[in-house]
This record gives sequence, C-alpha cells and structure tokens, in this order.
Amino acid sequence: MVEVGGPSEELLAARRSLEGLEGLALMGNWEWREDAAGPSEGRWVLRCRLSPSVDPAGPIPASTDWYVLVDAAYPWGSVKFYPAQEGGISRTFPHQNSNRSPMDGLPWRMGDICIGTQVRVLGRRAYDAEPYGVEERLRWRFDRALAWLEAASRDELLLPGEPFELPQVLPAGGLEHTIAFQEGPATLGVWADHRDRAGLVDLFKPDPDKSIFLVDRFLSAGGQPIRAPGWGKAFEDPSKERIRGVWVRLDGVPVLYPWQNPATWGELREAFWAQGRDLDRLLAEVAHHVRDGRTRPLLIGFPIPERVGGPSRRMHWYAAWLPALSWGDASHAGFRPGTEPGYRMRDRAEVLVDSHPIGWQTSENWHADDVSSRGRLPEDLRSREILLVGAGAIGSAVAELLVRGGVRKLLVVDGQWLEIGNLVRHSLGLDALHEQKAPALARRLNLASPHAHVGAIDGEFPPSEDEDRDKILRCDTVLDCTGEDSVLRHLQLFPWKGERLFASLSLGFGAERLFCFVSRSVTFPLDDYRGAIDPHLRWELERYPEAELPREGAGCWHPLFPARIDDLWPMAAAAVKVLERAAAEPLPEPSLEIFERFEEDGVFAGIRRADYSTAR
Repeated sequence: MVEVGGPSEELLAARRSLEGLEGLALMGNWEWREDAAGPSEGRWVLRCRLSPSVDPAGPIPASTDWYVLVDAAYPWGSVKFYPAQEGGISRTFPHQNSNRSPMDGLPWRMGDICIGTQVRVLGRRAYDAEPYGVEERLRWRFDRALAWLEAASRDELLLPGEPFELPQVLPAGGLEHTIAFQEGPATLGVWADHRDRAGLVDLFKPDPDKSIFLVDRFLSAGGQPIRAPGWGKAFEDPSKERIRGVWVRLDGVPVLYPWQNPATWGELREAFWAQGRDLDRLLAEVAHHVRDGRTRPLLIGFPIPERVGGPSRRMHWYAAWLPALSWGDASHAGFRPGTEPGYRMRDRAEVLVDSHPIGWQTSENWHADDVSSRGRLPEDLRSREILLVGAGAIGSAVAELLVRGGVRKLLVVDGQWLEIGNLVRHSLGLDALHEQKAPALARRLNLASPHAHVGAIDGEFPPSEDEDRDKILRCDTVLDCTGEDSVLRHLQLFPWKGERLFASLSLGFGAERLFCFVSRSVTFPLDDYRGAIDPHLRWELERYPEAELPREGAGCWHPLFPARIDDLWPMAAAAVKVLERAAAEPLPEPSLEIFERFEEDGVFAGIRRADYSTAR
C-alpha cells in the first residue's frame, strides 16, 4: 500500500488552473483511492461534471459526470477520464475503451476515453505535443475531454482518412487463449469469391505450454478446403494438438451503436441482425459437425479498411469459445431427442442464452504485413531465397537481421560446432553449446518469425549429397560470410545454372572495417573479387604488422580473430543495407563497398563508407 498524505502542491495548482474553464464544474477536491489502479497502487481522483456544446439530437447528454484519475507523480504519469457509474455515459464510443460496468466498489465505469494527441478530431493537424507543465497539463486534458464529447455528440469521432481502429474486445474469464490467423490484401479476394457465410476451421496449438492456437485451414460448410494460411518451419510438427471449430462471416464489424463490442449472445444476435444476418441460422449450417459435448472455437470474420472511409483491405476475425452444443439424447420440450430441430431449440433456450456472456478470446493477425509493421525490409529482399555460407559471428548477425526483417527463406551452410569462446559475439547461446552451428542457428531463426523457413546443411560448402545441392540451386541469392579463399573458390566452381545475386562479407582487423562485395553473375567472380579487395587487405597487414592476436586455451597456439560484438552488429546492419540496395537495383558490374568505424576526439562517432583514396 502506498503511503500518501494530502495532495501535492502540483496537484493543488493543477486544480486551481481549472477555475473558469467553460463547460466544467468541479464536484469536490482531490481524493486518494487505493482501489483506483489495482491492489498495489492508487490514484488521486477528481470528480467533475462536463457540459460541452453538444448536439442536442446526438447520443451525448448535455451534462455528464466523470472521474479523473491522476498519478501521484503528476505532472508525470497518467491522467485518465472515466465516466461515472451514475450520471455518466454508458455506451462505448470510438476512441474509448470498452465502457463496461465498474468493478466492485468503484463509482466509475471502465471506459476511459482516448484524448491523446493521436486523435485527429480533437485538434491534431500536425504535431500537437501534450504539455507537461503543472498548470498546463491537466487543463489541456480537460479541453480535450470536452472536445471529445462534442465530437461524440455529432458522430464525428471517426473521421475519413484516420487510421481504422476496432472496438476493444475484452477477453472473458475461464479458458483464455490467443487465436492467431493470417489475412492480408491478397486473401480478401478469396473470401469475396466465396459464397458460404459459415464453415469449419481447424486450429493447432504450437506449444503445449502456451495458450496460443494458430489457424491451420478454413473449410466450407461441406468440408471443402477454402484456404490454408501456411506457417513457418517452427510449426511443422504434425503431432501438435489440433481442434476443429466453426466460422461465420459478416460484411462489417459486429458492433452495437455507436462502437460497442457485443458482450452477450443476445447483443451478438442484435449486431448480426443489424447487418441482415441471423446468427442462429448461420450456426445451424455447421453445428452438426461439432456436436460432441466439447467447447469449440468460434471465429467471426468481417472485412476492414486501413483507414476510415477507405476500401476494405483484409479480413479480420474475432475469436470466442462456443459452449458445448446440444448432443446425444439432449433435446427441447416438444421435440424428439437426438434430432437437429430439438438440438437447435435447446441451444437457443439453454446454451446460447441471450443474457449469457460471450467467452471472447484474444485474436491477432499474424500475417507477415502485420507482424513486421514496426519495420521490415523491402519485398525485393524479403522474397528472395538466400543461401548463407558461414554461420559464424558476422553470418549469424546478418541472418538474424534478415529474418527479423521479413526474409522468409534462408538456407544456412556451415560445418563448424559452437564452442564456448563463440558466445561473446554469436547470436546463439549456452543451449546450443557443442552443437553444429548451422542447424542450431536455423532453429533459432525459425523461432524468430512465424513465417520463417530456415533450413540447414551441417557441412562445408559445397555439399556432396544431391539433395543438399538441389536445395542450394533453388536459392537465388548467395551470401558468403566466411571470406575464406577455399570457399570463394568453390563458389566460383559450383554449377549454378543461371544468374544469381552474389555477395561476400568480411571484416577487417578488430571489425574496424567491413568489406561488402556484390555481383550479379552466373558464377562467383573470384578474379574481380580479388582485384577489388587485395589492395585493402595489404593495407590492413601494413597497418597492423605487430598486432598480437588473442589465443584460445593453453594448448597449441591458435590465433583468433579479435572483434567485440558491439562493433560487429553495426557492421552487420550496414551489410544488410548493401544487400537491400543490390536486390532492388541492377548491378552492371561487380562492386566493393567498404565501411569503417570512426572516432572523433577519441570517442566513437559511428560507421561510414570508407574513402577509397585513403583506404589503400
């Protein structure tokens, strides 16, 4: 429990700043509530009445009561507005959390309104920074709350061109899972061409210890395949737990006006009827497939746009648990036991009761576009099938950046084992110690993305097995991260059977410089590579003639390449930039780019492309 005295001077000054604000009536002073934010902390609470200039014909009353919850660290921390249980708004609007009934003992509902700078209708036309002055911040929030109410009264909280947002769906208690699906612009056409409004869906659980199910395939009501999303290599185990459910489909988001997600089966029926659809009739088309006394997944699909008022761009699926439907000898009064009519009547009267809450679950779109929305490589590089020769420090770093950037197909070739000394700069950890690098790295990379298909050949290049050589020939990009003469010679001699994008990455002494050689050709141009890089390697030898290399262990003297991981990863990032450009642009001739680490006044200042005139 947090020990607090009276409100701070900052809070008292913030309250005084509200005096004279038109449309605001304060209904008390600051009150500390331990139950305002969970059992371990509380908030300062200010009760008020807001009376903005609303549209009298709109859904917002002329005056509504509110509770403002403020962090004890004000002017820092959160400032949230919650509708009062008595005298507040009871509906859920856009830019508002689900306005459900309050928790025990709380006088406010749970639908805090979104009044941050991201809500364009409240005045954000350019960058509208929230002030953090003691007297400014709280008043600024009240101004935004009044503007929110005025916009809500005119149904103007969703402006055309604004990013589209779904209403908040609160998972119900009991069985709590995340249901992941894949939907993008291309798959929307599949659903547009399909006539069924209900069907079956198969899901599987990739990890028995995690509450996550992935959609494996959608089927029609008759059991015919519609589409299978296709997941990465990490999910290929056929022994994974599987379950069958049902899906139904609408033409728009199932909401109650203005923007409330249905909480009960009766509200969901109402939302379906608003779009001219009968939920019970749709479920009846597929219910006979899942009448076995088990709880089953229910997916509710509908198309959504990227921006308000724009065209639909992809399907979205809500997920819930469908209670065990009537089966066996169950029936309804007046109907024969064990018949579909009796089952349906009993389902309506005793199972899917109007007042019963829906067991909503968390649903997430794991389509590659959504998963990588925080940052991804261009499609020119993501779509390539890349052969990585060398899974050492630089190879593992580049591979990590490529897969996390969206590259889906990668084949790793390396014949070495992970030793304890590798851990200081390799992406693998203790769990892979004394394992072969290639399969261990492939396993790690497959776990980095739900779409990754990373394979491994645990041997030196070139492999001797025909199956492995066929895998290599399917790759359209060859990335050497060994810099070894023997490997480069084999890359030149290998029968590639067509043009490839070749790249060879190698580091200078101490990872102070990175050499990136790229070429589009039918074989690796070793002579061009040698002619470009040899002068720089001679310069390296002249610069570090007496450098003492570190050694590994106390046995036979064995030199090691010195480089810290914090020097290596920026070079790996630079290499990915080179690959990105090479994949997108034509290469009239082989080229070598050099990046170097530099300092200013003895302090690290970054990496830059080396000046060729001084690099040799």
